Amino acid sequence: MSTQTHTATARRPRAGARLAARLLATPLLTMTVGCATGDAELTSDYNYERFDIQHYDHSSLPGPWAGQPAVDATLFGLDGTEVRLSDFKGKRIVLETGSLSCPAYRQHIAPMTHVAASHRGADTVFLVVYVREAHPGHRMPRFETLAEKIDRAQSVAEREPRETRALLVDDVAGSFHRAYGSMPNMVYVIDPSFRVAFRSDWTHPAMVDQILAHSGELPIVDAEHYVPSGGSALRSIGILLEAGPGALFDALRESLAMRRAWRRAATYYEAHGTLKRDVLPTDNVME
Repeated sequence: MSTQTHTATARRPRAGARLAARLLATPLLTMTVGCATGDAELTSDYNYERFDIQHYDHSSLPGPWAGQPAVDATLFGLDGTEVRLSDFKGKRIVLETGSLSCPAYRQHIAPMTHVAASHRGADTVFLVVYVREAHPGHRMPRFETLAEKIDRAQSVAEREPRETRALLVDDVAGSFHRAYGSMPNMVYVIDPSFRVAFRSDWTHPAMVDQILAHSGELPIVDAEHYVPSGGSALRSIGILLEAGPGALFDALRESLAMRRAWRRAATYYEAHGTLKRDVLPTDNVME
């Protein structure tokens, strides 16, 4: 995607653009929201056509938490070959979720690739799993087939050339994504024994860097709620417009409800020290 350089004499943004920027300048700067409401969702509900706050519960984060064994899952390479998450057992795994319509993921690419460069080695693997579109629009519609999803994931290299980490693709039903919490831009650190050392509802580059700095056994860090700082509201607008004007409209429409949902999640986390957790299924847990 081409960029445009602006001089110091650039015009002041129009009132509409300033209003959009203020609405997007939530504590998250993401315009994406929490976890799916239940594992019994139909595929069409998981891959929603329009973004709506009613699909989510910010206060919940299903899936394995810090100290628990990771859940195995089948993913797909960009060539369509099946890849098991357990294929990476024996390595330190840094696992992030994202999609092209997710401003949080795209604004975390630079800091996360920096972390990856700092810890690159034979014992550590950095993976990005392409999940459902966080903000579908007519240019980035919801997925109907795995082929569509793989094709969209292949275009990450063109739109985000800084993304150098290995990219995998979840199935259309979101089997991996729902098992791990359904957040649009969460991050997991899994140790060589296939145990979760750390997870966060939103990607936390500084904490990932801190954990990987340990040369021996990875510490267990139970701090699963994070409020991203920095980022650009105007960049978020641009990312949403790439998906389509409808994606931006939906995000603006839901912005106030999102703020209320986020405050409820923060209140819950402060009171309990964790987000709401589901009991793990035992089928794919690796001891």
